[in-house]
This record gives sequence, C-alpha cells and structure tokens, in this order.
Amino acid sequence: MKLSKLFNNPTNEYRIAPFYFLNHDLKEEELLRQINEMSEKGIGGMVLHARHGLETPYMEEPWLKAIEFIISECKKRKMIVWLYDEDNWPSGTHGGELTKNNPSYRMRHLRIEQVNITNKINNIRLESNDSLIAAFACNVNLDTQKVKEYTRIKQEDLESFSSIDSPYNKIILCYERVIDEKITFNDGYYLDTMNKDAVGEFIRLAYLPYERFTKYFGNTVKGIFTDEPSIMGHEGFFGNKALNTNIEDVNAILPGDILPWTNDFDKHFRKHRDYLITDYLVALLFDIGEKTNKIRDDYYQVITTLYKSNYHEQIAKWCHDRNLQYIGHTTEDPLWGQVRTQGNQTKVLSTFDCPGYDYLTAGIGSKENPHRIIAAKCASSISIVNNNNRVLCECFGGAGHENTIESRMIDANFMAILGTNLFIPHAFYYSFAGYRKTDWPSTDFYHAPFWEYYKEFADYLARLSVISSLPNHIVSIAILSPITTIYNEIFDKGKGNMKLESDMLFSFVSDRLLRYQRDYHYLDESQFHEYYLKDSKLFLNQKNIGYNTIILPGCKIIYEETKDLLIEFLNNNGKIIMLSNIPKVFGKDEKYNSELYIFLIEHKNVFLIKNDNDLESNFINTIISETKAQLMVTENEQLSEGIVCSKRTHENMTIYEIMNISDDDKTIKMTFSSSDLYNWNLRSGVIEKIDEVNDCSIVKTFIKGTLIVISEGMDEAVQLESNYIEQNHMSIETIKKIDINETDFTFSIKDENVLPLTKWQVELDGIGINKSEKPKVGQINIWKTSFIINDIPNTLKLILDTVKQRIPAHHGFLGKKRSMEIYINKHKLEVMKSSTWQDIYYLEKDILPYVKKGENELHVETISLLEPMHEFNYPGYVIGDFSLDNLQISKKTTHLNTYWTEEGYPYYSGIGVYSTSFILNKKSNREKYILVIEQIKDGAKVIINQQEMPILLMKPYQIDVSQQIMEGNNQLIISVFNSLDNLYNRRKKESGLNGKVYIEISTY
Repeated sequence: MKLSKLFNNPTNEYRIAPFYFLNHDLKEEELLRQINEMSEKGIGGMVLHARHGLETPYMEEPWLKAIEFIISECKKRKMIVWLYDEDNWPSGTHGGELTKNNPSYRMRHLRIEQVNITNKINNIRLESNDSLIAAFACNVNLDTQKVKEYTRIKQEDLESFSSIDSPYNKIILCYERVIDEKITFNDGYYLDTMNKDAVGEFIRLAYLPYERFTKYFGNTVKGIFTDEPSIMGHEGFFGNKALNTNIEDVNAILPGDILPWTNDFDKHFRKHRDYLITDYLVALLFDIGEKTNKIRDDYYQVITTLYKSNYHEQIAKWCHDRNLQYIGHTTEDPLWGQVRTQGNQTKVLSTFDCPGYDYLTAGIGSKENPHRIIAAKCASSISIVNNNNRVLCECFGGAGHENTIESRMIDANFMAILGTNLFIPHAFYYSFAGYRKTDWPSTDFYHAPFWEYYKEFADYLARLSVISSLPNHIVSIAILSPITTIYNEIFDKGKGNMKLESDMLFSFVSDRLLRYQRDYHYLDESQFHEYYLKDSKLFLNQKNIGYNTIILPGCKIIYEETKDLLIEFLNNNGKIIMLSNIPKVFGKDEKYNSELYIFLIEHKNVFLIKNDNDLESNFINTIISETKAQLMVTENEQLSEGIVCSKRTHENMTIYEIMNISDDDKTIKMTFSSSDLYNWNLRSGVIEKIDEVNDCSIVKTFIKGTLIVISEGMDEAVQLESNYIEQNHMSIETIKKIDINETDFTFSIKDENVLPLTKWQVELDGIGINKSEKPKVGQINIWKTSFIINDIPNTLKLILDTVKQRIPAHHGFLGKKRSMEIYINKHKLEVMKSSTWQDIYYLEKDILPYVKKGENELHVETISLLEPMHEFNYPGYVIGDFSLDNLQISKKTTHLNTYWTEEGYPYYSGIGVYSTSFILNKKSNREKYILVIEQIKDGAKVIINQQEMPILLMKPYQIDVSQQIMEGNNQLIISVFNSLDNLYNRRKKESGLNGKVYIEISTY
C-alpha cells in the first residue's frame, strides 16, 4: 500500500491498542457492546489486562472463557489482541499468589549496614528477619572515606572487632533480605526475577493457560505484554533504603542501603567471574583501591545477565516458540533508576520484539526538568539499532480525570517525535464502579464526555504512528550512555548518590540537542561488538544510520574496547564532544590514562566542554558549529530554540515531523532542500501541496505543543482539500468579520445534569425510617442526606455507585427487608435497576414521582444479621434535565454569558450544545470563510447548515467553512465536551465556550 493511502486510512497495525481494564464481573453482552464501541471509534486492538475490582476469577475457567470470547470477537473485526501476563501489576507474582505460596521465590535485596565503632564495646544487633551473609571490619579514612584496610570476619567474632582498641573503626554487615509483604497486591511479595525457577513458575501460572488459544497465536493474538518487571521493585527506583512498613511507624526504614540480590548469588557470580563477590561487598559502597571499579562493574554486569536471561529471555523464548511477540516495558528514567531496577537497560530492552516505556502524568517536561525524553529515546534507539522498528508507550496513565484531549494530543506529539509508534492508552475501563475509577485515571473509554468524538483522536494517533514507523530514521549524532560511570558512582563514600553528574548531563544533552533540531540515538558500550567505519561515520548493524558525532556526557570510565573504537573513529575524521571530563579507561593505570588524556585533549576533532557556568552557551555553540541540523529553522533571523525535528526517508521522499516544545507560540522559517513540499494533515489524513514556498523555505506559525508533517516529494499525485486550519489562519487581506455573539447562542446539554450527593449524616444501629419495620434482631445503619428542588424537572433519577441490593440470610427475622433499602421522603423505592448513565454497574431509580418542591430527604438503610454489614462508600448522584442554582435543582438554563460551569452546570461532565444562526448578505467565490472560536474548554464538534465539520481537539479553533456557508441565513451548532474532572473530582472546571465566535472573510 502506498504510504499516502496508509496515512489517510491507517490499518489496525498502527491504531491504538489500549489497556482494556477487565475489572468487574465479565458479561459477554457487555463485552460485546464495548468491543463494538471500540471498533466503531477506530481502535485497532487491545491489551487484555486483569485489573483492580475483577470479580471473574482470574485464570479460572470463567476468565479464560471471557478472554476467548473477546479474542473471537476481535478476530471478526480484524482487531489485534495482546495478552497481559499479570493480575494487576507489576508482572511476576500471579496476583501475589505465586510468592505467597512459594517463599523461596520471593525477591531478595542485599542490605549493607554500617556500624561505627566508638570508645566502648558496641552491641551489634543482627536483624532476625535477615540472613547475615558477610561481615567486615574496616579502617575507613574519615576525611576521604576510602577504606585503608578491611578483613572479613565471622559472626561470632563481631564483638572482638568492635572496640576502640581495634585498628578498625567501622563494621560492615551484609544481609540477604526478603522484601516486605505488600510490595505487590493481595498482600503478596514481589518475585525474584533473577531466579530461573521462580520465573519458570510464573510462566507456568500466567502463560501456559493461554495455550488453549494457540489457533489465534500469530494472527489475532500478536503477543504478550509484560509490565514493569525489575530487580529491585519500586523500592529501588525511589531510593536506596529498605522500607520497613508497619502500623506503628509508616516512615520506618531499615538501617543501611539496599542493592539487587538473588538467592545463591555468590555461586552464580562465581560462574561468570573468577572470584566470590561476598569477599568484596565493601567495594559496592566504599573505595577499596584499584579493584573497586572492576568489582562494581562485575557486580552490575552479572546482575544484568541473570535478570536478562532468567526473566526476559526465558519468557521471550516461550513467546517465540509459539509465534508470539514479547512486548512491554520495564522501569525507565532517570539513568540512576534504570541501574537500580534494571542493571543495563539497553541489554534488557534488547530482548523485546517491541520495546516500550511508561509515560505517566501529563506534560512534556521542560529545559529544567527534561526527564520525559530519556525513557522514550532509550526504547526507540534500541528498536532502531536492533531493526525492530516498533516502539510502544503505555500513555496517559495517572494524568487524572482532568486530563483533556488537547493535553493528550500534545503528549502524543512528543512521544511520536521521539519515536513512539504504538500507543497503548492507560486505560479503557470495563467498569468505573466504586474504587475502580481511582485506578490511575484518566480513562479514554465510554465514560468520558469526548468518547462520541474519539475516532478523530484515534485517527490522529494512528497517522502519527504511520509516520513514526518509517524505518529510515536519519540521524548523525550518538549519545554514549554513561552507564559504566553510574555503576561506579551510584554509591559514593558509603552513601547512595541519586544526583549523579553524568545522569544530569545525560538529560541536559538529550534536551538541548532536540531544542536545536539535532536528533540522535542513545548508544551503549555493549552495542559496540559489531561496527564498521566509513566516510567519517560509525555504523552499527544497520547500514543506513551512520554517526559522525559521538557525545560523551560526563563519562568518567569507559572500556578499553570503547577507547579503541573512539580513537579509530577520530582517525576516520569523526567528531567527539565530551562534557565535564576526558574518561579514563577501565582497569588501566594512571600513566596509560594520562597519555590517553593528552592524545584526546590535543586532537582537533575532540571538543571538551567543562561543566561550569558557561556549560549551556558552550554546548549550544559547539553543536551549532560542529553538527548539522535535521532542518534549518530560524526565528527573526536567529536559530530557533524549542522546535524539534525528526527526519525519515521513504522511497523518493524525505519526511519531517516538526514540533514546537517551547512554552510559547512561534512563527518560524523552515528551509528545506527542495521546493516540492507537501503538508500531511494529521487530523484529516489529507495531503496537500504547499504553494507558499520561497527559495525552498516556508513560514509557519506554531502553537505550542503542535506537530506538523511535511515531505519533500510525494509517492503519488495527491491534491485534496481539507477544512482543517492546522496553524493560526493568516489572511492575505481580511475584508470583514461576521460576529456571532456568545449571548445569541441557545444552550442545552446532551446528557443529564448531575448533583453529587457527598454530604451524609450517618446513624449506626438506628431504628429505621419506619419504626414499624424495625426488625427484632440484626442491625440497621442509616445514611441520610437531602437536596432542594425549586422547580420540578421533567426527569429525575437517583444513581448509587457500587451497591448491591440482595435478600440477606435469615430474611424473615429481618422483617423481610433487603440488604439495602432506599427511601425518598420516607417512601420506600422498589429495587434499583442497572444504570443507563455512566456505568451499568451503577444502580438507578426514577425518583420523579416521589419528590416535591423544597427540601427532599434521601435515606439509605443497610441491614445485617450474622453477616458483614453492607458498605455504602461512594457518593450518590441525582441526575436529570435541570440546572443548579446554588446547588438547588432549578429550571434549565438556556442562555449563557460564560462557561456552563458558572451558570447551572458545575458538576456536569458531558456535551453542551450551542445553537444559533447568522446572516451572510453576499457570498463570493473569491473569498475564504473561516469560522474562528477564541476559546473552547475542552473540545468541540461544529455543524454548519446541517453539514458536519471536523472535530476541534486542540488549538487553533478554526475551520474553513467556505464550502458550507451560504448567502442568507446560516445555522450553526457547536457541541462542546469537557472532561470527567467536574463529575468525579467535583471541581468546577471551566467548560464550554468563552470569548468571541466569528466568521473571518478574506481574499485568496
């Protein structure tokens, strides 16, 4: 298929595949409805993810039948299914059951505790829950914190070494520690991911049951997703101390520092190295002399090898043997965190068929905090170097109910320009009932107000994926990961160091190169085993990517093989930019490194930039003078900062993705190598020739966060028109405007308005609403609230979230009551039915017959005998066709002066419809008519004269309506949607239209 046709209508391979949170009692009828909804909205597939709230027993027959039903329905629609290997996350524990039932498979840590020897005998307390594997008496220089001498001692000899008469001043205690409970869900422990047998048991429990779906493998079912496995769990990612959680002290930590470990690690280590690591554990925290660097490097290398081979390669082999891909993500940035939880991330991600990363919360980072880049670039660099071509991102999670489509689009633009081409939104919730809605929202599914218009967004992401999947990524710069340096500096002078210079310089370089249109790949020293040099460029195992510049950000230690490569690279006229220092060669003496230093510092192609107050300017000046931009971008005759460019080739075309990541809108000049330029409209799928080209240059106004795609050349003749205005509309000559006053709009809401019921009075063991119904035995709890009605609406329903009315045990003794009875103004309601609003697992009841003007009382009784009391934990809602006046139910508001949030609909999450008409006296074929809406919160669909226009998801809110507008009277409808923030966070977030709406008339 021609790229232009694929771009216009992407196949499911490029469409989003969300986490489908299977989190309730899975019913085929509801699954079918939801699958149809996804298919209709342009969803290409899904990751089937068991999640909090699941009531269908995980991995038992009902679960497997539900999974097969989903797969079979997806096959009918040619949708792609990815299985997920865990009940919740992180992957590895089978919902916590594996590690609870197999204590030997629980994750281990190495905990190293330091005890200072004072002027009297110390009582050295050994932790009873940890196993002492080594102890050392050390003489530590108090000024340099270097170990002058040390000796390994037996446990029974500890006291004799801990006195002032001893030549030693510090005792080092090294424990093997099983991590705490509740490090994963269901009160479980995390898995020892370096233990081959433990991972084998995980495969048996989490993978083997899916073999019943073999007929779907490799076609409908493409692979299996593993989620956030690690060698340290989240303990290691957020610090270097061991949590010791208990009810008495929630801030408790164990003394000392923790590092990765596994059962029988000493034996495993000896197989890979020629010594016992337990004889040298002091070196992991302190400088013990010339052996220190080697011991630390050996330790992390072996850790990585065990983790990679026993977890990732073992699972990948299982998948590949069954024609499945192994996909997923680990834990990512910063580099400090990568080392703690993954060892060498490059080696680990290289096992994936589709490496990925996690993009939690909204926002694309900043110059001061550019960490967003590292995870994406790490995954995309590995994918390109390894010829995988696909990069996934688990995206939008943790951004909250307030997350808008515009925010999602900005984040997606950033992910795509960094190489992402498989978007996995976190998440589509099967149900939002109860606490499920708090599970790292936002949701992109049917609960959200924008769901009706979601296909436009899904198409946009699919087109981003098509462009970002083009394999010929053109870069000339490589950044060498300082991972070896981090191995050796992650602990300094006996303390954990979370702010390493090399880590910060790595982030700095990653950000600044992008801001000045210099794209790059990350490289790791482990990838240098196969390379060649040609025409002053370094090539790895992909012939069309050659690097003529290598940047070393704070690399203080490199391997000798890397040194040889760099010198050969320099002799082949390559360029090297070093930040902060010239590295030393691993394991070489001072003389050797001094000679290397002199060679490098005097070489004409080596540029050393000191980490000082001039770092920013010196680095920018160096890259501008010594490297070539992907695209020449200027602003007011100066190089523009904050415009990112990714460049790819396909057949006879060069294709650019260009994004404004700065904090401001920019008008820039872009100079290409050809004047035959085409604009690929991501929203419409239309490709248009750009006519306004002057000497291969065009001028564009970029709103911050926006991304455009421009090609030099085209794969076939395409000339179509689009109603979208991608950037600010700039008229050659504006003749006039037709103002459409905001007060002229008639307003209505598409769904029911909502009054949340959050304030309740509670009476425990009450006597009931009707005393005559009080049972002789059992207990009644009473929940009471009220609401005021000024005007009786046409519709009014009560919604309750996560309640179950049932017949309790000993029904007769309880006065023939249900487990929950609901009363409006003391009138007992009939049993509530499944809700048609928001979620079928909510319950609803028409209460219009029972309400009155004035105050209305709502009582909920829960009743129990010899059973747990029914819980009533979540807000109720009154919904209907009303507006709220000071939170009192009143007549609908039909005309607004500002956002609907301020005029009767403060908690409404849905679609507000603005309708009006305007008159065009005369229409000319020589004029262009642009509908301009100054402010929309959060997005909108426009219908003019009964013709639907494209969805407005982000700025600019402008549409070309030249074909739709007509002389005389014109009808205009603007349907605006907001987010779930108003409903579930109960914040009066601005929603609707504000500012001017007008038709701008201009000449061609």
